[in-house]
Amino acid sequence: MGSKVQMIALDNLSLELLKKIQQQRIPTLFAPEKGDLAGFQAKAERLVFLADVGFIELAFPPSYDSKTGGRYIDGIAVRNITPRGARAIAEVAAAP
Repeated sequence: MGSKVQMIALDNLSLELLKKIQQQRIPTLFAPEKGDLAGFQAKAERLVFLADVGFIELAFPPSYDSKTGGRYIDGIAVRNITPRGARAIAEVAAAP
């Protein structure tokens, strides 16, 4: 039996993150800008989602801020983009 491939629609934030990761040659660290933990959460949650669906590989699990009781992710290190993530970028670029 062949495995089913689920198509995932990528929004602009996902594409932006994947492209940034693809351009890096070393692990990429994502963290809040100017200490804005709340503002960083959309990007952090998107990175966790991209890892969950196999588009990126994390270097280690997300780091949670201890000052807020662990409510906010305060850092994510991405090891690399996976072949599946690279294909997703290519498919979006090739779409009419």
